[in-house]
Amino acid sequence: MKGAVATDKLPEGDAKRLKLASADDYKKSLAERDIVSAYAEPRPPTPPRERREPPKPPKFDESELARFSATAGNGNGLQAWIYVFPTGETLHVMAGDPVKIGALDGKVESVEARSLVLKTGDKRIRVRLGDFLRKGKEIDAKRRRASRKANRDSKKLTIS
Repeated sequence: MKGAVATDKLPEGDAKRLKLASADDYKKSLAERDIVSAYAEPRPPTPPRERREPPKPPKFDESELARFSATAGNGNGLQAWIYVFPTGETLHVMAGDPVKIGALDGKVESVEARSLVLKTGDKRIRVRLGDFLRKGKEIDAKRRRASRKANRDSKKLTIS
């Protein structure tokens, strides 16, 4: 080429017009390349991830794990002991005392040696000694169903 400084080899020293500073830098970059595999475009940068709030724990009803654990006489009558597992507390209640454990809100109707009767809303529940409060049996459920059926039957008679 006309005007070239060197015709048979690369010029020595730093090149002013080249991207890399010297011929050794070009040799190094060529040696690091993988000439066997096909060229692939570099991946675009990943967008920043949005932070999500961790999911809230499910609603937990402490009354599911509240157990009628004992009865004791204290001179004024029988006292029921209710052990609430999640909190570790023991409630000492007598007939007439209000009871509020988790979603269970009611009143102790009676305490017997081996059972406890709770009134929650319009339901009466008998809990046997050692059972969880939510596993108690509803009292007067058959009578209530029969009265509902009687009410429905009487409404049918008056409509027709």
